[in-house]
Amino acid sequence: FAPTTTVGLAIMLGKIVTVDADYVSTSMEDGKKQQGRLGAELAVIPGFLFARGGVKADFKNKIGDQDNKTNEYFVGAGLKMVFLTVDASASLASAKAGSAGDNMSGGVSATLKF
Repeated sequence: FAPTTTVGLAIMLGKIVTVDADYVSTSMEDGKKQQGRLGAELAVIPGFLFARGGVKADFKNKIGDQDNKTNEYFVGAGLKMVFLTVDASASLASAKAGSAGDNMSGGVSATLKF
């Protein structure tokens, strides 16, 4: 497990839009990673259906002797029900690959509240 520090801030603009920013620093055995994330979430159906998007940028992504700086755009959606929350996300590049018939990867998570 790599020690990771995350600092973030979210600003709610009414009940419809949330803007957030995060800074993430990870110390690995063979390198160091520092990333910034900036995103926004729109309440399509407030309290139930949400759409989100943003960008993740590498400030420092040095593994071994290679510098792997990249920018990655992402899209996602969330569904909140009384006992269950479901979230899905994918990078924009992965979503484009999937729509072109190639393999697509992303993330899906579910949280059960009781």
